[in-house]
Amino acid sequence: MNAQSRDAALDLPFATLGFTGPPRLFYWDRDYHWAPPPLPDHDLWAILDGSGVVNLRGKRHDLRPGSCFVLQPGDCPNAKHDPANPLVAFYCHFNMHDRFGRKILPDQIELPPPGLPAEDPALLTSMARRCVSCYQRGDTLGQRQARLTFEQMLALLWQWWRIPPGRPGNAKIAEVIREIEAKPGLQWSVDSIAKRACLSRSQLTRRFKAHVGMGPMKLVIRARIELAKQLIMESDMTVSQVAAELGYTDIYFFSRQFKHVAGYPPSRARHARNMAIRRKDASR
Repeated sequence: MNAQSRDAALDLPFATLGFTGPPRLFYWDRDYHWAPPPLPDHDLWAILDGSGVVNLRGKRHDLRPGSCFVLQPGDCPNAKHDPANPLVAFYCHFNMHDRFGRKILPDQIELPPPGLPAEDPALLTSMARRCVSCYQRGDTLGQRQARLTFEQMLALLWQWWRIPPGRPGNAKIAEVIREIEAKPGLQWSVDSIAKRACLSRSQLTRRFKAHVGMGPMKLVIRARIELAKQLIMESDMTVSQVAAELGYTDIYFFSRQFKHVAGYPPSRARHARNMAIRRKDASR
């Protein structure tokens, strides 16, 4: 798999989604047994509490807090729970659409494996309850909040699938990425970043691409140019001062790198700032 296909694998498979039923929390009764007919649409089914088992697509899966299932049209789940430890489940039926508004069919996407464990069950529970409460308000804002929360739940599920929890070094990688984005002007190098993350150079590159879709030095450059754009547009610092602040000793190299990342030279950003100031002064 090349870098482009790996990056694409981290994307959500839909551009928009629509509820086909209200998001709900279901508290299982003592003798409840879930055996619906073939599902007509997709359904996010997440276990928030309790224990049980479900048979799905010919396989048996244990149910525990954090177990997540993206069910697809045609699925026939058959679930039971432990009456001494009854299940609490979140569910929401939905359809997915591509960027052209066309409904995405089951054979067009790859779904997370059934029973995928949530990396953060407490966060999953909080978001599920918020999704339901926002929807139940009934107002336009509540409906939008519910959809956005639900989409974020799916995004987290895809993240937990594509970047599996418990992989050694993930927390350290996230910490280093935050440090780079907070202080891009430091003299970063692949070796210094690898040392901070306690990884080899090759491991470091793989982990960075899994987390942010690019290698470590590309992230450093992007973080520098993003900060440079902000400083040029929102401060009185000259372009040379901005370059020096971000660790560049060669203003011409900085300008080339800025143009490569931003698509325009730093002089254009400064000109845009000056024009905005003049227009503001003229309007007074």
